[in-house]
Amino acid sequence: MRFWRWRSVLVGKLLATDGVKPGNKAKICGLSLFLFALNLSICWRFLRFDYIDKMGSIEGAYFAISRHLMESWRDLSWWPTWYGGIPFSYSYPPVVHTLTALYAALFPVSVPHAYHIVAGCFYALGPVTLFWLAARLSESLRYGFFAGLAYSVVSPSAFLIPSVLKDLDTPLWPRRLQTLTGYGDSGHVAALALVPLAVLLFDYALSKNRPRWYVAAAAGFAAVALTNWIGAMALALFLFSYLLARNSVYPWLKALGTGVLAYLFAATYFTPALVRTIQFNSQTLGGDFRSAPQNLLNVLPYILISLVFIKALCEKLRVARHTQMFLYFTLLTGCICMSAEWFKLPLVPQPQRYHLEFELGLVLLFVIPVAQHLDSLNRRWKFACLTVVALFCLSQVRLDRKFAKTMIRPIDITGTVEYKTAIWFDRNLPGQRVMALGSQAFFMNAFTGSPQLAGGFEPANPNWENRIAQYQVATSDAGGEQSAAITLYWLKAFGIQAIAVGGPHSKTAYRNFIDVSRFEEIGTLVWREGDDSIYKIPQRNDSLAHAVLAADLVKTPPDNGIDIAEVKKYADAIDNPSYPVVAYRWTSQHSAELNANLHTSDVLATQINYFPGWKGDVAGKPIQTRADGLGLLVLEPDCSGNCVVNITYDGGAEFKAAQWLSLMGLSIGLVLCVVPNASSILRGRPHAQPVGEIATAGTPASYAGGG
Repeated sequence: MRFWRWRSVLVGKLLATDGVKPGNKAKICGLSLFLFALNLSICWRFLRFDYIDKMGSIEGAYFAISRHLMESWRDLSWWPTWYGGIPFSYSYPPVVHTLTALYAALFPVSVPHAYHIVAGCFYALGPVTLFWLAARLSESLRYGFFAGLAYSVVSPSAFLIPSVLKDLDTPLWPRRLQTLTGYGDSGHVAALALVPLAVLLFDYALSKNRPRWYVAAAAGFAAVALTNWIGAMALALFLFSYLLARNSVYPWLKALGTGVLAYLFAATYFTPALVRTIQFNSQTLGGDFRSAPQNLLNVLPYILISLVFIKALCEKLRVARHTQMFLYFTLLTGCICMSAEWFKLPLVPQPQRYHLEFELGLVLLFVIPVAQHLDSLNRRWKFACLTVVALFCLSQVRLDRKFAKTMIRPIDITGTVEYKTAIWFDRNLPGQRVMALGSQAFFMNAFTGSPQLAGGFEPANPNWENRIAQYQVATSDAGGEQSAAITLYWLKAFGIQAIAVGGPHSKTAYRNFIDVSRFEEIGTLVWREGDDSIYKIPQRNDSLAHAVLAADLVKTPPDNGIDIAEVKKYADAIDNPSYPVVAYRWTSQHSAELNANLHTSDVLATQINYFPGWKGDVAGKPIQTRADGLGLLVLEPDCSGNCVVNITYDGGAEFKAAQWLSLMGLSIGLVLCVVPNASSILRGRPHAQPVGEIATAGTPASYAGGG
């Protein structure tokens, strides 16, 4: 009871404006619980099961991350499982997966079941936080509640975006639930639940102008960014819209300071190298978006001019500040979605994913004015309209639950080809590098620790040559008569011991492979079920390190999958029986021991991705580490005879700097919260009015945002 009392007081304070009094905390909590329970009833089936039959969902990759967090929480610097090895911070923003791992550790449920509970609760939380924000900014619990209710039962993007309507079949079904359950977009859905809360905290910080509330707002900003990358972009657009609705520079400066502190909190997951990697990869995932930066530069002046014109018009018409904010956010997210949908003009990578943000803006923009209009009606008409709204909502909830029943069905995971291939790899090739694509790659490490060439978060794949290899092996594009040989060279170069291949009638969720007959030429069939097979790839040994000469290395990165000359030379070298065999053994998640009888001229070519954080030594003497043309780690031991080489990944200078920045940010936040006079600069300016408290004497309520 104390927890709920504390929660009700806190929420009551956050929503407090002239129109929403702190004394309404019981009503606020009651309406919040109603919205949460309503949405939980819609997605309840999702919370009940370990595995559902949407094997095309990416949620298998999320299971793998949470599983790794539980098993290796003491050693999270390097993850050797995905993409030939990556820093763990490259796996995915951590909030949902960390909460999943904590829940699974604290309660007797499996990781998949814990994930469904966490993700389902975030789904139910989304309309609640939207209600809080809308209630505070509009200064009306009724208007905020109507916004949260509409967000719960209506998917407006389906009425405006043909591709969304085609995917849903009917505009009356819940798009958020489909993206959560059908595609596994839990990070995006969770971030959308946190965005209104982050903005709400910032608005409250402006009203109180106290350091601890700015720290809370910064934590809210960081939580969004650490949940989902697109959610971070949505937060940036929301804050820009919030600030644009103001007529003062001061809130912009406060937002900048809060944003800097938020970056310090989240710095370890936002290193410059990771940001560059995601920005680069996103341009070619889900479509070709390489023209997006230039398109944005071309269109941006028109967007800014339009915003200036709309801002001037809104000021002249004395439009409420919160309505202005919702209008700007809807226009910005609508530009992203609709320019790609209607004009085939992407302004950002993967623009189609921003339709969920567009929905949020549409609900806020239209529902509150409609609710205000209802207030102007006489009692009879108001009762009639509310009755229609109630009946519509009841009908929608019934439809949504029916949709959930057809969308969310449990499955015996042991009968799936994804499970069978993963278990075969683990039992027959334990610890050896394998390859699978699509749903098999997503779910591979949900069950086992088998290291693989692919993974579950392609935007953070740090090695472009890895992506080339995956594409060429899957498609044999332009390989011609040499397609089988080219495929074999790529597999050898990246240390693949076996590959799971699906034909045209594969039971996997995606048919990634073209011309599967070539695998009969290059590998040995070791498992088959229907049109799904596993082929053993001929390799000299199962080591991830090979002694070769420097001249054998790939020096120039291949431009494409058939630029194979240097790859062939390297593949032949690691198969050369006259070269020493290297024993490779992981000693931890981030370190390994290599043992071989070497010559001074030998170099050790590993099949692990190179990062500046890799260090090597022979008998305590540091050795040179570098990358070859395939982006893989090369060691120069300069050793003769029986040599033991130890390698360790320590994160490198960039990651260490990010850790220090995060520590500095936490220290600053602690000081601002604990020391009353530590931030006199923050409190030295006049009291800043938030959007939700802009009403002044003599200002019409409709202009100020009152209800």
